[in-house]
Amino acid sequence: MTTAANSEGPSFSARSVALSLLLGTHPPRLSTSVLVESGSLFGINAGTMRTALSRMAAKGEVAPTAHGYELAGPLIERQMRQDLGRRSPTTQWDGRWYSVTSLHAARELADRRDLRRRLKRAGFGELRPNYWLRPANRDLPDLGSGLLVTSGELLVEDLDTLVKRLWPLASLESEATRLLSETRRLAGREADLLSPDGADDLGRWLVETFTVSADIIRFLTREPRLPPSLVAQPWAPDVLRHDYSGLERLFQRHLARFLRRQQAATSPEGAESHR
Repeated sequence: MTTAANSEGPSFSARSVALSLLLGTHPPRLSTSVLVESGSLFGINAGTMRTALSRMAAKGEVAPTAHGYELAGPLIERQMRQDLGRRSPTTQWDGRWYSVTSLHAARELADRRDLRRRLKRAGFGELRPNYWLRPANRDLPDLGSGLLVTSGELLVEDLDTLVKRLWPLASLESEATRLLSETRRLAGREADLLSPDGADDLGRWLVETFTVSADIIRFLTREPRLPPSLVAQPWAPDVLRHDYSGLERLFQRHLARFLRRQQAATSPEGAESHR
């Protein structure tokens, strides 16, 4: 069986490979054979992948189906957050802001950390301890109890300075620009993959694209999706969102090619033809 693990690149566990593939699939359901063969790209043998899937099912992360596995439990919400992060913010914004503050000043440390995590996921910026803001250009998720949430016009002398204080715009744009460069570099290699001599590069390209895609998804999930009027235009994270959709389609197409090759190589007919 051909594998394409890159010994010089980052390593992925069987669980992380399975989760990333399921999180990127709609609906989030794949056959066992697809998950197992995809694991071979990273040097993960079939037994290790099957064991990981069984353990994930026991933890409620995935649920068995007739032919494979599907996401379950909190991971369904995680996929929804990822999908939301991939959508560019609406251009329509009426200027209203959300503000959030805790009604309990003496919260436990674990509670404060959990609140910070939930607010950052929702794209809020912290103006000062216990006081968070973001434009009301997206629906709010459930932020939990014990909070005062208000919505309305924000009166501020220098809005640009406030926005830069709430979010690290320069670093967000820099990271998005780097990831955009990687996206375009990988997409630009498709012609080589389709050439007669490109078959051996397919596995390496898939591993590299998988790695970059994981970085992109993490970035887009935490990027705050601010209204276009509050950020420089063109805004690199939104350009990344557009270009990444194309790279994802390429990845799915070439992953299917890889899986067909693996299936042919392990089938009786394929094995006979390789003797």
